[in-house]
Amino acid sequence: MWQEKTPNHLLGRISGTVLNAQFITFPLGGFIAAYLVNFMSIPLIIMIFGIIVFAALLTTYAFVRNPVLSEGSVKNITNIK
Repeated sequence: MWQEKTPNHLLGRISGTVLNAQFITFPLGGFIAAYLVNFMSIPLIIMIFGIIVFAALLTTYAFVRNPVLSEGSVKNITNIK
């Protein structure tokens, strides 16, 4: 969905940023989960991470549905010099 709204000349930079964020957060989540296993039960940790993922999903959905980022607004922003 973000690929449709991103201007073509910025698509490579945005894709690189998204991939780097994924490469950083996947091992970080593993380290945090491994640390939390010492203090909490595994089902509780899974539930906590599920809530975090759901909150990220809602945040992303709200950001994408924002009328400020409509197609016309993005074109106007990228044409500013």
